[in-house]
Amino acid sequence: MKKAFCTISTYSHLYKSLALAQSVQAHQPDVAFNLLITDRTHLSPNEIDVPNIKVYTLAKMLHLPMAKEIMTRYKNKPDRLRWSLKPILLQYLLTKEKYDTVVYGDNDLYFYQPFNFLFNDLKTHAILLNPHWRIYEVAQIGWLECNFKEGLYNAGFIGVNQQAIPTLQWWAKACEHECKRRPKRGLFDDQKYLDLVPIIEPTAKIIRHQGCNVAYWNITECKRTLVNKDILINEKYPIIFIHFALTTLQAIQEKEDPLLISFLEEYLAALKKRNPKFTIPTRPKKTWYYQYYERVRWSFNKRMKKYFFFTKKVALLFLR
Repeated sequence: MKKAFCTISTYSHLYKSLALAQSVQAHQPDVAFNLLITDRTHLSPNEIDVPNIKVYTLAKMLHLPMAKEIMTRYKNKPDRLRWSLKPILLQYLLTKEKYDTVVYGDNDLYFYQPFNFLFNDLKTHAILLNPHWRIYEVAQIGWLECNFKEGLYNAGFIGVNQQAIPTLQWWAKACEHECKRRPKRGLFDDQKYLDLVPIIEPTAKIIRHQGCNVAYWNITECKRTLVNKDILINEKYPIIFIHFALTTLQAIQEKEDPLLISFLEEYLAALKKRNPKFTIPTRPKKTWYYQYYERVRWSFNKRMKKYFFFTKKVALLFLR
């Protein structure tokens, strides 16, 4: 079975992509690593310090359905462009490079264990989806509602096989239609659309291994535990990979997630090898006046939204 891993990055975050590639090759050397750079037409060989990486530019993707439309619509919005290009890159690797199975991961992931079991799942399942594992306790209503505002599944990791191509085409079309954060409209970047995937593709599978995509947002449901000197999730799952989003980095650095410190140290060493100036921004201290400012800002924004909604309705009445 021909297997691939892929990620998408801007040039400014190339160092993260190379750290990710290093970790993938260390634990899964039989998997080809593919990188799409969205803001360069080429990279020189001396900029890539990890062997066997295949680099693509946007020009390679243009012939795929919805690729040109996405690139045109989001050419001045680099984040939305990267997010919307995920289904495009996955299609390219399946159709043009003829991989049997492909896994996409955001460039701020880092692997600590082999993950061939995920490719094995893709032999019989068209798509693999990774839950956020956010708090779903009804008493914590804010976190419970967050599941429905931002999406049940994390778009930072998804696996596909050849059978997934129609669903990827649908996802690309949805991203071209709208890739923005409007929770009241049921939109959250490219991510919220994934809620529909198990309905569209009946063989889609939800990854139940809670050592996959460990992050700050699942610190409650995916408890870090020490068992016989091994750090496991919920006393059962070894850590396969961590999603080092900013909130995850800050939580570990500030010892809110202390059992992951050794994992962070390995990741930082891989980053600083390529970007010696990298540092983790500290979270602002929430003094009483900072908390007061946040409440005032939240209240002001809420009132302004109501005001603009009201004036829009009045304007529409006069325009009828």
